[in-house]
Amino acid sequence: ININLLVQGDNPLPVTIGRVYRLFRNLDLDEPGDLTAALIDWIDSGDDEYRILRLPDEQDINVTGAETAYYERLENPYRAKNAPFDSLDELTLVRGFTPEVLQKVAPYLAVFGNDKINLNTASAEVLMAADDMIDRSAAEEILSRRLDQPFESPSEVTTIPRLDTLLHANFAVKSSMFQITADAAVNDGTRRAVAVVSSDGRKVHYMKVD
Repeated sequence: ININLLVQGDNPLPVTIGRVYRLFRNLDLDEPGDLTAALIDWIDSGDDEYRILRLPDEQDINVTGAETAYYERLENPYRAKNAPFDSLDELTLVRGFTPEVLQKVAPYLAVFGNDKINLNTASAEVLMAADDMIDRSAAEEILSRRLDQPFESPSEVTTIPRLDTLLHANFAVKSSMFQITADAAVNDGTRRAVAVVSSDGRKVHYMKVD
């Protein structure tokens, strides 16, 4: 789930907000709404803390975001970025994203890519975050079916039991980007390289070597 798509310009996007909120809720994180709001405030250019989380079903949730006023009160103060994330490493700066929280959420978040969920590659957790209609049983059915035959069209997801009315336009069957992780070991030394590349291999969007 691309967290940079929580905001477009300075306008929060309900579809991505719903996905992030559901992911955090399904992972049993404390205050999933406040965590989502803190991400929005980190990206948008305003200085007013986000207070109402509007989900795609028009349900409103009262939340408490975090802007520069909060971060400047910390022992080592800094300002909210008020711009998109360059990498997931920045999450360590956002209120509420402790090492324990990061360990739970990092496998399912990204800062690149479009707003489509790939039926052929998404994890069960991301599939369930995509829409409230997709429960654990439906997600496992999607994973099981693609093992036998990859989905060739997003509309095929509506053949899954209880998903016949699912809005399949939010899904895809191909990805425009992939993350590559490479580990190397020599004697007692190890290094890890992580790269995000376009699916045609022509552009590297991100590279980090530890």
